[in-house]
Amino acid sequence: MKNIVKFLILSLVMLTVVTFMKVSNLQDNFLITFLFTLPSLLAAFAAFYVFKKMHFKSARGKVFLFLALGLSLWAIAEFLWMMAVVFWDIKPFPSFIDYFYLLAYPLLAIGFWLEYRMNQINWTMKKAITLSTLSILLVTMTGYFGVYQAYDAGNAFWENTANILYGLGDVVLSILVLLILAIVIEYKRGRFFLPWLYVFVANLLMIGADVLFSLYFKEYEQGIRLYRYMDFLWAGSYLLFAYGFLRIAWIIEEINQEIKLKSE
Repeated sequence: MKNIVKFLILSLVMLTVVTFMKVSNLQDNFLITFLFTLPSLLAAFAAFYVFKKMHFKSARGKVFLFLALGLSLWAIAEFLWMMAVVFWDIKPFPSFIDYFYLLAYPLLAIGFWLEYRMNQINWTMKKAITLSTLSILLVTMTGYFGVYQAYDAGNAFWENTANILYGLGDVVLSILVLLILAIVIEYKRGRFFLPWLYVFVANLLMIGADVLFSLYFKEYEQGIRLYRYMDFLWAGSYLLFAYGFLRIAWIIEEINQEIKLKSE
């Protein structure tokens, strides 16, 4: 099962890269848009898969319920974006699709915050200073490029509002990313180290792609190939979410199997 999933993810990445390089028109091509939509669906599925293993009554079950709901809203938004671009011939940004993207942020924030609260972080002075410094740098960068620079007097009110809301969402996500890093450090050398490291990097890629989108939306919308490479950041983020969560589910299965064998 694990090898099959790894093969499918690798195949999806290779197919997407080859198709992206071959397609001349990146604005409304169904295949390339569909391929970039699939990773978001995989991420949502993986989060729900972990939730199923945890059960809602458990504390971590609630964590992955919020994460799964948040990623599901992003997956719905990605699907609607594809429909808008390929079939409906309407401008996907700004539009009603933004509600799905934006509503995901508080759900993800709650999920990551609950996960942080569940872990006993050993806060040393060195760790606190390092993470605080990284947090200030990340929040400053996200706030400046994602909020301040996102405002354009020449844009419509809703477009500026949407850009600023995305920026604020990424600022919150930036803070939580550092909390995830604290969790990753605590899991060092443990089974859950790599899965949460994947989730940490996934968040960084998502924030980076969002900031670039707010800065270069017009170029992206025109289908200029150089700026459409940011699609790979979003796709990579979703795939890392998916693989990280699937690895967590597999570890849970291994632990349950070990407990079962010991009890026999």
